[in-house]
Amino acid sequence: MHRRLLANPQVLFAGYKMPHPLEHRFVLNIQTRPTTTPEAVLIEAVLTLRGDLDLLNKQYKEDIQRIQPAAY
Repeated sequence: MHRRLLANPQVLFAGYKMPHPLEHRFVLNIQTRPTTTPEAVLIEAVLTLRGDLDLLNKQYKEDIQRIQPAAY
C-alpha cells in the first residue's frame, strides 16, 4: 500500500507507523497536492491493489489447472 501511494504523482508524502506491536491498528499519514485529497488517493490505491490481486489470483488458478494431471 505504502509503495502504491508513493507511486501516485499526486502524493507528496505517505507513511505509516504501528503504535505498539500488540495493538491491531496503525496510523497512516498521506499528504497530497492541493488538486486531490488523501481519501481519493487512498481509495485509488486500494482499488488498484484489488485489481492486481484479482489478476494474480486468476493467473494462479489458470496455472494450477494447467499443471494438474488430467482426470481419468
